[in-house]
Parts: sequence; structure tokens; C-alpha cells
Amino acid sequence: MPAGSAIEILTPRDDTNSPSFFIEPPALAVKEEANRKLPQSDPKRAPFQHPIGVERITEVQIVKPKGYQPIAAFTYLEKAGIFKVSEGPEWAIEITFDAGRKAQTKDLRPDLPLILHY
Repeated sequence: MPAGSAIEILTPRDDTNSPSFFIEPPALAVKEEANRKLPQSDPKRAPFQHPIGVERITEVQIVKPKGYQPIAAFTYLEKAGIFKVSEGPEWAIEITFDAGRKAQTKDLRPDLPLILHY
């Protein structure tokens, strides 16, 4: 990381009930516009081509357990439209790629609390 940059942690250190939220510095952010301009034949584009053909995340939904009282960062990010929220028996995250155009779902539970839609 370049000198003077930092990862801003939004979840209090002693909070063991909430997801860990953070903001990455611009130096670590993916330069999406620059990557889109690479020609299809450019070898630099290969790391951005996923084997199942997904291109971009179009929705993130956090499944929170009933009774969870959101911290301020959770509520702020939800209201900002960063992610959607639903309730379930336990924590999970649902990530949708390309608005689910292939109508495929991979549920990685119980190994990971993760559901992928693409």
C-alpha cells in the first residue's frame, strides 16, 4: 500500500456479532474502466475472465440472523444501497453476477456462508 494510505475499518474491534466492514484506499481499487478498454486479445485481460463467464457483481444481499441489532455502519451501508438485507437462520451472503442472466445458483453452505447467482 502506498505511504499515507489506509484501510478504514468501520466495524468496532470488540464487535464479534457484526460483519466486518472496511473501505479500501483508492490505490487498491480495481480500475474497472481501464480494464474494460483492454482489447479481448490482450493477455492483461486474462485475469479478469472468470471460468464460469461472469463479469461483474450486480447485487449483494446480506442474510442476517433474527434478533441481530445492526451497528451504525451496517445501517448506513444498507441505506446507501451498497447491499440489501434479508433475515434467515444464520449469517450468509448472496452475490449476484450479471443480474443472474444464466439463471444458475451455487449454494456453498455449509462449507461457506455464500450463495452465488449468475
